[in-house]
Amino acid sequence: WEHMDSEKPTPIVPKVVLICLFVGLLALSLIGITDNFMARKAIDFILVSQGVSPDELIRGVVAAKVAQAKVQFLATFYLRFLLFFLLVYLDIFFNPSAGNKDSAALATEKERLIPPAETSLLLRTGTPVFLFSITVLVFGCFGKIGVDPHHDGLMFKSALDVAQGKVMFNETFVQYGPLTTLFQAWALRIFGETLLVLKWQTVFLYGILAWLLWAVWKRVLPAGLAFLGCLLYIALAPFYFVVLLPWSSAFALVAQLLSLFFLFRFLETERKVFVFLCGLAVALTFWFRQPVGIMLCGATSLFMLFSLFFKPGGKANALTNFFIFQGGGLLVHGTMLGWLWQGGMLEFWWREAFEVPRITAN
Repeated sequence: WEHMDSEKPTPIVPKVVLICLFVGLLALSLIGITDNFMARKAIDFILVSQGVSPDELIRGVVAAKVAQAKVQFLATFYLRFLLFFLLVYLDIFFNPSAGNKDSAALATEKERLIPPAETSLLLRTGTPVFLFSITVLVFGCFGKIGVDPHHDGLMFKSALDVAQGKVMFNETFVQYGPLTTLFQAWALRIFGETLLVLKWQTVFLYGILAWLLWAVWKRVLPAGLAFLGCLLYIALAPFYFVVLLPWSSAFALVAQLLSLFFLFRFLETERKVFVFLCGLAVALTFWFRQPVGIMLCGATSLFMLFSLFFKPGGKANALTNFFIFQGGGLLVHGTMLGWLWQGGMLEFWWREAFEVPRITAN
């Protein structure tokens, strides 16, 4: 902020230093990730081999744990530090003319919030395809390594029971939202009743998330920083040092980012249809993972109420947006509650989704 009065801020740290720092730390992280990947492949090979001795098994476990420690230190600590370092010099690094008061004074409020897209068609279409492909390729390598009997088993058992015709919440336990289990059960019916199917489904969702992150971030950040953010999303995945889980969080995050995307589209176009679609996406987030959906619904509702509340003539418009948003949510909630009631699952869903967590929390 001390440079805001000057026409062009002088970087405290040269750009070439930041670039070299980023490349060097990314290389160290990739070395740690590769080391961890090879160690986990080795331990899997030892476990499935015949005649494995206890000493060999212990050595394999130790090697895997050492690799996990390396990747935690290199990938997580270094890259998080680097992200903070780049954010400090965000305007200088990506937008050297950010301190130009004349250009800032000419920008409207919406243009300051959402930079205009000045990229080519190839960049707009090629970047999300590249991010989706590289995410699926990298994450897919780790999706088939390792099994967590508790967490993998929890999700797989529920989806398998539903795929085989059992009644959700009544004849099988479902810890999270019913939509997560339904989507996983459909995947098992189509591609086969194996845990690996759920792993690949989760990898596909992570690829969709990379595209959605790009679609959202490029509306509020320079294109270079939005692309860097997506690379950091890929580099900081937790399953480089733990097992990739087919968890409900991946489903919920897709719906959550969809709601944010529709919210930005509304800010860009002021079309009410995007408010309605935002309500649909927020409600879907709840039915994928209840706690996330509850918080998201509250936060977005407050935004709809107060975003235009203090503008001339904005009160009626804000209330209209609020009720349209709630209408989209009620459509999803009504459909899901009616489906649960028709299938005799409503009482059991309430017990497992709210009563059991309340008892456990107390």
